[in-house]
Formats: sequence, C-alpha cells, structure tokens
Amino acid sequence: MRLGSLNQDMLLSIVGGVAVALLAHGVSSTTVPRRRQVATEKCEAHLLIDDFSTWLDGENTVMGATSDDATLNATSIDSGILAFTPSSQSVSYIYEQFTCVDADALGYDSISFTIKGPQAASVSLELQTQADCSATEYKSYYYTIDGLSGSLQTVNIPLSNWANATLKGVVGFVWYGFSAGRTGLDLVWQLDNFQLLCSGVAPPGDPPAITEPVPTTTPTVTPAPKSSPLDPWGEDKQGEKQAIALRAAAAAADTGDGSKDAACETTLIDDWASQSRLTFLYYNSQLKPTSDDGTMKSVVVVNNKVTLTPLDTDSYFYSQIGCFDARAYGGISLRITAAAGTTFSVQLSSSIDSSCNGDSTKDVVVTSKSLGWTFNGKEQLYSIPFSKFSGVDYSKFTMIFLSGLSKAVTLGP
Repeated sequence: MRLGSLNQDMLLSIVGGVAVALLAHGVSSTTVPRRRQVATEKCEAHLLIDDFSTWLDGENTVMGATSDDATLNATSIDSGILAFTPSSQSVSYIYEQFTCVDADALGYDSISFTIKGPQAASVSLELQTQADCSATEYKSYYYTIDGLSGSLQTVNIPLSNWANATLKGVVGFVWYGFSAGRTGLDLVWQLDNFQLLCSGVAPPGDPPAITEPVPTTTPTVTPAPKSSPLDPWGEDKQGEKQAIALRAAAAAADTGDGSKDAACETTLIDDWASQSRLTFLYYNSQLKPTSDDGTMKSVVVVNNKVTLTPLDTDSYFYSQIGCFDARAYGGISLRITAAAGTTFSVQLSSSIDSSCNGDSTKDVVVTSKSLGWTFNGKEQLYSIPFSKFSGVDYSKFTMIFLSGLSKAVTLGP
C-alpha cells in the first residue's frame, strides 16, 4: 500500500539517545547504543522487567528506561500498580528498554504482564529485537491483544506470536493502540508485573479478584448511551462529532445535503480512530473489514478523519458491516470535505442468499450527483438515504463502497 508524504504510520520520539518507533505495519529498523549482554545461563526463574515501583524515576526493575514520553493524559501508582489514562488511541504509548537478552539461549519463551483495560478493549505490543546482542540496530514486530475482560487479568504471550522475529537480541517492548472498549466510558488502564517467562517454570495466573463492598443503599443507575462515543479519549461530546453512521428512520426525511442533524439513534460504522487500525489491522468500528486494497495513492488518518487520495478512477474504498439488519434505519450519514467539482459513486450492497457470506450480493450504485451532493472545499454533513438505493435488501446489509473518485476526499467528523 502506498502512503502519502505525511508520516502517518510512525510515532517517533528520542529518549536518552534511543529512538523509539511505533510503526503501523511492516518492520522498522532503528539504531540503538551498545548494551552489555546478560549472563548466558539457562533461566531458572522468570525475569521481572518492571513492577513499576520506580516509574516516576523513568527506570524499570532491570535498570532500563521506561516512560510514556508524556503521551498519556495522566499516570499514577495505585497500590503498586501503574494506573494511566490514554490521551488518544493513535498517540499514547508506554515503552520498556533493557539490556539485550538472548531469549533463545537463555530459555525465555513468553512474556507476561498484568493489565486492566476497558471491557472488550484491545492493545497492541511492539517487540524490539536485534539480530543478536552484539548488533547495534533493532527491528520492530507487532502483535495485538483483543477482548480484554475489563478486570485486572494476567496476559501471557508466547514470543513466537511475533512472526519472523529473531529472539537472540530482545531489547524492548512498547504498548500502544489502547482502544476505548465496549462503552467508551471506562478510561483508566492499569499495568503491572511485566516479565520474561522461563520456559521451564509455570506461568503466572490471574491476580485475585477484588471484592467490591455491597452498598447499603440502592445506587442510582445512569443508563449507558446507546452508541459508543466517537472519540472517548478526546474532549468531544456525544453528538458534537459524527463519523460514518447508520441513522434511524427519523433521519430518512433529510434527502438533501444532509445539513439537518436530527437527534436519533445511530449505529457507528467507523470513526477512523487510528492509522494503524485502518491500514494495518484493516477493521472498522464494527470490527469488520475496511480497506482500499492498495488502490489509492494514499490513505491518511488524522484526528478521526480519513483522507482518500485516488491514484486513478479505478481507486476504491469500502467498509463492511457483516450481515446487518438495517431495516429500522433510514440511511447513512457522514461528513465529507472535497474540492468543488469532485464526483464519485456510492455503492450499497446486501446479501442475496441465506449464508450472507459475501459471495453473492445485490449491488446498487448511485453517483454523488444523483444524491444531490455538491462540494466547496468545506466540511459538510451528507446523508445517503436508503430510499435512493432501490433493490438493496436492508435485512442483510453488508457493505458501503466508494469508487470513481475524481479528486481527494476527506471523510469523518
């Protein structure tokens, strides 16, 4: 996939002369200073890298460097556990650096850490490793953990999960991509007891559950919002920002340029939360596939907006929603910024068989001109009324597909 000039898939900071890189995809190479190798003896116990007791000093348990480089909104040590609030899924990270470890020779085959994140949240972990402990350059490999429980839990990950990574010179790890989870309301994460696990020793289990005291009075229950906040790490309020969302039938009456933002129930399709989620993990807010399949000149995500720059009129972009029953909805809304004279086509698809596996679909294409859309270089809210796409079976709605872009367009809040 070709990317534009914006270095959108790399977050780079320099700490103590060591470059820490977070790349959305591929393998990165970074020069690091020489570090002495630990003793070349087979492990007999797990190696504790960080219990976060010296977090405020910027040092981990093995006297290496650890920090968030001020990318988190807040950090604190709570009962010996690092507690933190990410500022943004695409910006926040925590890194650990340490003396080179030949995990192959010493018998370390996994890592372990205790973590609490929002229920159903995900977090990614970068492994930094050299060819061996005499090398001066490391490469980065990536792995994502999905479906956190919402409670403090122990996560054990085999080092083999970082495909193609050499384990003869492990020098660091980085946590990044802290997602908002199911509701977007639980913003505080916790992290503790980061270890390299010795292959001959039993792995650690989950920490004991914390028993909440039983209230003596009935608490007041505040209903959760029916749809997740679009940018839970930011300062936006529900309804002030919209990305691409299915809107309830009440919005169907707005068949013009979508300037009316009726208050109604929505189901979020995508909020373009990060570059890595779109162009590395290839999934949307519904956890369904989304991509340009490499047809665009560039796909750039910034501040919950995606800019699609076509290579030619064969470029396209799609977002799938599984097999969604959208009969209670009147259409799709999204904000678009495009230069005057821009045109493209919108395709809605539905399954025409009971399996709903995408092999057989009904596709209906309507041009932006037929939708009555005009552009002037300013961001405006537009609607895609389902009534314009005759023949689509909205009981098995599967995909929205944009094609034939004459110029670059930006989608999002």
